[in-house]
Amino acid sequence: MKRNILITGARGAGKSTLADWLIGRLGRPCAGYRTVRDEITPAGPLYRMTDLLTGESAPISRLAGGGIRGVPETFDGFGAACVRAALGSDAPVLLFDEIGRFEQSSPAFLEAVTAALDSEKTVIAVLKKEEMPHIARFRARRDGLLLDLDEIPRAAAREKLREFLDGT
Repeated sequence: MKRNILITGARGAGKSTLADWLIGRLGRPCAGYRTVRDEITPAGPLYRMTDLLTGESAPISRLAGGGIRGVPETFDGFGAACVRAALGSDAPVLLFDEIGRFEQSSPAFLEAVTAALDSEKTVIAVLKKEEMPHIARFRARRDGLLLDLDEIPRAAAREKLREFLDGT
């Protein structure tokens, strides 16, 4: 049985915290990326993607026209390469923290994530809770476990994860 684990919920629901707990519990090497806040602007926070294998990072959002905009070239270049490198690595666990709206216009990145989800590796993907076609496609997958932290408390989510992992 495939062991993809998709975690979603509103901002501040504890998605990344639950993913970190799970990685610690699995106790196996992990590759992939994290999204980290880079700076705060008057329009809101800007973020960077950090490769877990190399520590390199690149901006995924920028201030433009008075608002926050995604940086598609980061996803299609750096991000897709990061996901492909994780997939090709010896790490049995891949973390994609987080997938949100900025990725929607980055087919190379989305194809790389899909290839990882289709692989034999355990993928832990944190999904922003937004109604976007690519996020809906990932949530609709039936080859793993989807946890919505708006629907279940974190303690119940941890118990579901224990049961899921023990049953595979």
